[in-house]
Amino acid sequence: TITINKNASVSIIGSYDISETEEIIAVSFTQINVLKGAILLDIIKFGDIADASAVSVGKDASSITIRRCEFARVGQTMLKNSSAIRTAYGYKDTVYVEESNFNGYATAIYLEGGNLELASSTLYKNANGVYVQSGNLVLSNNVFRANRGTAVNIAYAKATLSIFDNVFDSNDTAIKTVVALRNDIRVQNTFSQNTVTFDGWAE
Repeated sequence: TITINKNASVSIIGSYDISETEEIIAVSFTQINVLKGAILLDIIKFGDIADASAVSVGKDASSITIRRCEFARVGQTMLKNSSAIRTAYGYKDTVYVEESNFNGYATAIYLEGGNLELASSTLYKNANGVYVQSGNLVLSNNVFRANRGTAVNIAYAKATLSIFDNVFDSNDTAIKTVVALRNDIRVQNTFSQNTVTFDGWAE
């Protein structure tokens, strides 16, 4: 476990296993806690922790950038209240995530504060994909597949949303929201075989 508690910009860059023909991430961490400062995480693998998050973002942290990372459940059973990324209430900055994979968490990305920009990533077989209790949300070019609760849950009434070029496939609920969605959301995204497409908003 690493804890960052200084107002500095920190980069932690892993690597791929060059002995493998596929891109297998060779560097792994159990948990990273960011209490202060900005951080870049690139090419790192994380597991799951019960009642905790792999990347925990405190209220005084600055921007968080996560690229080419893999968050995946280690065992056969989903751990209670596990999350890959979680921001604290009172966090004001933005979490940027791109080209990353999330599999097997109770909630993959849990936003209690701040904003989220998620791009070119895959959220697969989590109980819940993205849960927004605060802040604004940008989702682009992601795949939400077979999430057993809600792929995207927007529970913050003042959130500004930008959701485009995503695939929502075989989720229990694709999008649950307390905010009105754009009328062209079906044109801007692909929805297929979800049990419920929209909860809380009628087209």
